[in-house]
Amino acid sequence: MNDDEYTAFFATMHPALLRYGMRRLDVPTANDVAIDTLRIVWQKDLPAPKSDDERSQLIGLTYAIMNGLINNSRRTARRRTRLMEALKAEQVHPSASPDLADHLSQGRVPQALSQLSAVDQQVVLLLIDGYAVSEIASLLGYSPGAVSTRLGRARAKLRSLLDVDA
Repeated sequence: MNDDEYTAFFATMHPALLRYGMRRLDVPTANDVAIDTLRIVWQKDLPAPKSDDERSQLIGLTYAIMNGLINNSRRTARRRTRLMEALKAEQVHPSASPDLADHLSQGRVPQALSQLSAVDQQVVLLLIDGYAVSEIASLLGYSPGAVSTRLGRARAKLRSLLDVDA
């Protein structure tokens, strides 16, 4: 598709994708997913549809891409929920700080997590998802020692960002 054809396709599809996404996600996330969907279609550099069948196939592909992104968004939300639950459960642990609940209720934990490096976030989230250090190492291609070190540093950084005494 050339620029003009894509612009027309975007103008037609964005409202429809946004409505579709809003039935499954909150409005800001639905808008992000709709725009990401259309960006992916653009990046695929597909030819402009020449018939109604080709247009139907392009629309079907667009919705399939959006469904994948919606599923990814939902998995991310579930992972964040599990992380929050795990952090709340850690509060009950004797070594956890009683102030952790205050940080959770203030919404500071997701913000603190976002300040970790991408790899450290991934390591922490995989640990929360129930993977063992050796499994995380295998998944990410690191040694178990490197994963343990990353986890230790990530925990220390989270504690300092949340002003939690260990």
